[in-house]
Amino acid sequence: MRHKLIILVFSVLFLFIFPSTVAAVTVTINSFPSTVSSTDPFQVEVSVTGATNATNYLRVDLYKEGTSNYFGETYNGSDWYNGSDGKSYFPIQIQNASASATISAQLGNPSINDYTGPGAYKLKIRRYTSSGSVSSNDTQTPVDIQFTYTLPTPTPTATPTSTPNPTSTPTPTPTKTPTSTPVPTPTKTPTPKPTISSTPTDSPTPEVLSAATFEPDPTATEEPILEEKSVNTSKPPIFAFVLIGAGVVLICVSIIYTIKHAKKNSPTI
Repeated sequence: MRHKLIILVFSVLFLFIFPSTVAAVTVTINSFPSTVSSTDPFQVEVSVTGATNATNYLRVDLYKEGTSNYFGETYNGSDWYNGSDGKSYFPIQIQNASASATISAQLGNPSINDYTGPGAYKLKIRRYTSSGSVSSNDTQTPVDIQFTYTLPTPTPTATPTSTPNPTSTPTPTPTKTPTSTPVPTPTKTPTPKPTISSTPTDSPTPEVLSAATFEPDPTATEEPILEEKSVNTSKPPIFAFVLIGAGVVLICVSIIYTIKHAKKNSPTI
C-alpha cells in the first residue's frame, strides 16, 4: 500500500513537470487536378484534423519546387484574394477537432519570377488560426500539379520622362536703325513765256496781274493787250508789222512836236 502511494505521487509530479505533447494538426489534400491548362478556377478538396474547435482559414499555395515564391489566388466566398491578411481567406469551422472543405483556386496574375512558364509545380494548403496567424506546425504532404499555360508576353510601356522646363532667356530687343529719308529733288517749274494775242480784249483776264493802269490815248490807235502767258515763236503776222509802224510814226510825231514846242517857248536873243 505504501509503495502504491509513492508511485501515484511520482506520477502526478511527472504530469506537472512533463506535460503531454499536443498532437500536431494534419492537413490532407484529398482531390486536385493533376493538370491545369488555363487561368480558369480549379477545385481542391481538403480535410483538417487535430485542430482546436474554432474558425480557421485556408489558403492554396502554388510554387516551384525548391523555392518559396508562392503565387495563386484563393476564393474566399465573395472575392479572389492573395494578400497577407489571414482572415481574408476561405473560412472553415473546426468541430470535434476536424473539418473538411472544397476550395476554389486559380493561377491569377503571377510575376515571371513566380511562374516561369509551363512545367511541374507544387500545391499545398496554408492554414491560418482564428486570430489570423499562420500555423507553421501543420503536417501535410504537398502534391504535384502540372501547368501548361503560357502567360502572355507583357507589352513594354514607355515611361514618360519629365522634361525640365527650360529657363526662359530674355530676347534682346533689336535696335532700330534709323532709315535715311531721301531728300526730295525740287521740281523745276518752267517759267511761263508771254504770248502775243492777236485779238484785243476789253478787260484783263484773271490770270494776268498788271503793275499799273494806263489811260487810253484818244489819238493813239488801240493796241492789242499782250498776254504774258506764252510767246508765240511762230512768224509774226502782217498786223504786227502795221502796229510797229504806227508806233514808230507816233514816236516821230511826238519828237517833232516836242522840238517845235521847245523853240516856240525859248526866249529870243
